[in-house]
Amino acid sequence: MLQSQYPGITAAGVRAEFQQKFEETETYYQDLSTLTRSNSESESYRWLGSTPTMREWIGGRQLKGLRSERYDLTNKLYEATMSVSIDDLRRDKVGGLRMRIAELADRAATHPDTVLEGLINNGGSAGFLAYDGQYFFDTDHASGDSGSQSNDITYDAVTPSAPTVAEFKSSLQAAISKLMSFVDDRGVSLRTTPTGLVCVVHPNLIFTAAEALSATIINSTSNVLQTNPLTGAIRVIALPGLSDATKWTLFKTNVPVRPFIFQEEQAATLDWVAEGSEYEFDNLQHKYGVSRIYALGYGMWQYAIRTTLV
Repeated sequence: MLQSQYPGITAAGVRAEFQQKFEETETYYQDLSTLTRSNSESESYRWLGSTPTMREWIGGRQLKGLRSERYDLTNKLYEATMSVSIDDLRRDKVGGLRMRIAELADRAATHPDTVLEGLINNGGSAGFLAYDGQYFFDTDHASGDSGSQSNDITYDAVTPSAPTVAEFKSSLQAAISKLMSFVDDRGVSLRTTPTGLVCVVHPNLIFTAAEALSATIINSTSNVLQTNPLTGAIRVIALPGLSDATKWTLFKTNVPVRPFIFQEEQAATLDWVAEGSEYEFDNLQHKYGVSRIYALGYGMWQYAIRTTLV
């Protein structure tokens, strides 16, 4: 039996290193999304909207069906493939391959975050619709007896792309108040509480947002220092792919149906064409590729408030 030219490379070892790095990579889409499994090309979500509220039992049960809104998500196949020269493998004693495999795992793990950034960036644009047929971020959402409701608000700032801590804190207060005001399609309060909140900002705003959420409050009437009730209550995430520094978004995540839905049909899978293959013989290279089948789309707009500083 011929001995491998690359004794540091085994199929099990490469796959284990890929999986370890994939699982260690920090991502954010899970925090903002309801996670579901998919077993078909697309999935239809008919349970978006509201469920009946509790009532006193008088005269038997009163059956109330779910509303007719539906939201369809079609899975997409994503891939990333790289080639590695067998000369590089031989000279580098496979250390370089391990780093490239780690980078491939990182790209596969964080790709849904890139899709998420696009959904946030374009949430007020044509083609980026919530289950009610409106833009995800819109000023006139309406279902049943809810009346018109807005999850797309503005707040005045002297310099919109660089608000002061006080301005950001005030805009946050307005966003929380708006979030707690929403009613369902029967006109009944969703009873949204200011817990499980995540503040997603452009990188330019991360320090302002963090300071706004942790700064000590000075009581203007007594000049006494008070504890900031928001400290530790709201998580701040800065996503590098957000395109507008004048916009930030507040999400509520400790709910059954979150602001986004992530459905996965096939988990990230690493494959390769390597030693002993026809490709190696013809090209003096190996190929390593990862594929993943999933979709990421909008869930409940009632748990997302976009604030534009103007």
